[in-house]
Amino acid sequence: MKKSLFIFIIICGLSACTIKKNERASGDTDSQKPSPQSLPSYSTNNLRGQVFGRNWNASQVYFFRSQKDPNFIDLKIFNEPVINGCDSNQNNTDLRKGITASLELPRKLKLQEFYFDFDTLKTNGLTPLIFSQTYPELKSVISSQTKIRIESITADGFKAALYSIGTDASGEISEINGLFEAVNCEKNVNFSFWKNLEGGFWLESFDGIPSSSQHHIRAYLDRGVVTSANSTDVHDMMVLPLLASVSNNSTFSIDLGPIEGMGDSYSRIRDGQYLYFYDFAGPIKLEGRTATITLNIELEEKGGLYVLKYKAKIPEIKFDESHKMTFRK
Repeated sequence: MKKSLFIFIIICGLSACTIKKNERASGDTDSQKPSPQSLPSYSTNNLRGQVFGRNWNASQVYFFRSQKDPNFIDLKIFNEPVINGCDSNQNNTDLRKGITASLELPRKLKLQEFYFDFDTLKTNGLTPLIFSQTYPELKSVISSQTKIRIESITADGFKAALYSIGTDASGEISEINGLFEAVNCEKNVNFSFWKNLEGGFWLESFDGIPSSSQHHIRAYLDRGVVTSANSTDVHDMMVLPLLASVSNNSTFSIDLGPIEGMGDSYSRIRDGQYLYFYDFAGPIKLEGRTATITLNIELEEKGGLYVLKYKAKIPEIKFDESHKMTFRK
């Protein structure tokens, strides 16, 4: 039986190497920074160099939110053209002959320089750059030193200068230096996208188990239900059918969804399909009661079939669950 969060409150009264969170935190203290004095100056040419004994020139550069840690972005630098470099599960055959350089850096970029020193594991937010190839043989090298300077930022991406050097087990040096422009693979999604989901649906499966009953669920707009914890601003919420349990006779869902003007709402491509995401973490007042909410939603639509995954945590009511469901209109 479906109950609102208000009633529920009354009743119940996060690769090739691992970097610890505190080692990759986006700080800027002297103790965190490896010394860059010994590294060459940035080249003013396009990013290029020698990798695995071959001439290497950056062709296309893309970035998207890390699936391991949403506070970081994955930066992919291809030296061969790819059909869709924004596909986070890129399987393009062109990659078989190419050498990719990849790293992670803080998602909330600003005009600054990031460093990483593999020998000391000192960093101010950067992870090590990794060179990798799959053809003619599987090979990868973790750079020993990397620095990157962010020079400009727009909604569509950023421009930067990069230097990185690494040595493989045979002593062969891979080194790149120069300028590049990265394309942001994430596109902002307006609240109106979520509002367009309003209406009734028929549940097809819950956590991989086909629905044996004709469960009817719905998404609806709840106006003025959310108030910011630090202001009197009122926000609408698009309540989605976030099911927490399903039985033959009933369903139970938590009444949550994207909040207008709050959280991150964006889309990106995976396996050729657009996926839509909503992320929110923080305190709000919901129907007048304070709740600390962490909510992550992923939605995909394929030919009228919706696939929804979510994680929700509300300590005040001891709610901490994640589920996957499919439904049709």
